[in-house]
Amino acid sequence: MKTNKLFVLALSMPLLLTGLTSCGAKHQMKHEDFIKDQKLDYLYDVTYNDYSWDDVTNWMNSPKNANPNQGAFGCSSIHFGNFYGRSFDFCFTTMNEFLVKTKNENGHFASIGISIADCNVDEARIQKIINGEGDENDKTIEKLIPFGMVDGINENGVVCNTNVVPAHDLDPLEGQEEYHTIGTNPGKEDLFYQFMPRFILDNATSAKHAVQLLRERNLTAVNKKGEVCDLFGVAKMGYELHCMIADKDETYVIEMVDNQMIVLKSGSHVMTNYYLSNCTSTGQGFERYTVLFDHWQVWNNAKTDEEKCSLDKMKTAIHDVMYSEAYNPNLHPEGVANCPKWPTEFAGSGVPFYKAQEECQKRWDHGLKSDLERNYEKVNSEKGRESKSGPAVPWISTHAEVFDIENKTLHLVTQEKEQEGLYDFKPYTIIL
Repeated sequence: MKTNKLFVLALSMPLLLTGLTSCGAKHQMKHEDFIKDQKLDYLYDVTYNDYSWDDVTNWMNSPKNANPNQGAFGCSSIHFGNFYGRSFDFCFTTMNEFLVKTKNENGHFASIGISIADCNVDEARIQKIINGEGDENDKTIEKLIPFGMVDGINENGVVCNTNVVPAHDLDPLEGQEEYHTIGTNPGKEDLFYQFMPRFILDNATSAKHAVQLLRERNLTAVNKKGEVCDLFGVAKMGYELHCMIADKDETYVIEMVDNQMIVLKSGSHVMTNYYLSNCTSTGQGFERYTVLFDHWQVWNNAKTDEEKCSLDKMKTAIHDVMYSEAYNPNLHPEGVANCPKWPTEFAGSGVPFYKAQEECQKRWDHGLKSDLERNYEKVNSEKGRESKSGPAVPWISTHAEVFDIENKTLHLVTQEKEQEGLYDFKPYTIIL
């Protein structure tokens, strides 16, 4: 493995990380091991020994806190017993992701998970950060890497992830930020909703405890000035996030609707990209939900060991919602010619349902399959993958994971790499 250095934050005094606390504590940057993962594509492995919620507060109140070059993404997650699976779906870009590890110190639990930090972070930008040559935006990205978690597991076996949903199930335009969540618990300490995974991984001893902690916070999408904040670049497009939280025994989904925090427990074992508390036709992932729920039902009704959920069976379930399949007109479950497998995936993307068939066929005809193959060939080249645009751009599962809750292990694959019909998942373990 090639090892480099990344600047990582350290507080001058220990700080209990229980929320967006701004206590004025000063911190300085220090070097920490930063590894380009040779097992998986476009992934860096970094251990943060400490990080500061003060940086989150400063970022939220900065005049330029939004990522304007990001698009919405579609993701899936499922929990059954000891196993928890998720896919994070995005398009081919030069974006790198971060396998973030934290240790049990400075008031937070040990954890491991994936951060996207900023979807414009390519190889060159990471090298600037490593070499200390980055600008102020790069320094901010560096500070926010541990907060840009989209999924993870902590040492207590608490797993969580976030997926996008339409903000209040509407499509707000620029200047209509009132449709975003102002606050679920006014008067309580603010917690920006995009940072829920970091907060949960740091503090929760169980899934139920995570829900209790969130009830004590004011989940919000805005800063004190009422401005919408946006690390992932989805809020300005009219999206927010919902969050699934689980341990070995329980599953919860947290949603923010009309400034209320809604907690779902019964039937909340699968989550895609529409509100489970208020199902409408404006979300995405209806077909993916069905695919995963069919797996869940088989496991729930299992009478033999062969039918029960296992690590490999969860991998298979996540493989079945591989995002690039949405575009393949030859994969329709009923064999209908020239029909996309998952037509509602185009909801919210400017393509109405009735044009989904035409759009899928166009993308396929313009070289979607060859694009996938060419990009796979590029991953080991020095230059790497190029950003692409146009009708042939495929959306894929940028990363997918299966969590083994009992063993506190994350099994990860990137870029839909497959071997013998299954995702070629690589195991990573929490540092205790």
